[in-house]
Amino acid sequence: MKKLLPGFLIILTLSACKHSAKDPDTSIVKQEKPISQDDITKVTLADRHGDEMEIITNNTKNTVIVRLNGQSYELYKNAENPGFSTDDNK
Repeated sequence: MKKLLPGFLIILTLSACKHSAKDPDTSIVKQEKPISQDDITKVTLADRHGDEMEIITNNTKNTVIVRLNGQSYELYKNAENPGFSTDDNK
């Protein structure tokens, strides 16, 4: 019985000391999100059938992104005309 008690204490001590003093998972990593200086407006339009079209206008870069039916179209400000067009004019 006397030999059992020190053996039990040794087993408890060894099983309790498995973790290191410094845990690398608890380090705090703080990432700053870059603040965009662009003038961006977003508008979502829906028709009577429930189809939605999202229009994102970037006035700083003179671009318009139109998202409709899972496709995205990017339009650029045309220097020659007052409107917008795509790169490939499709």
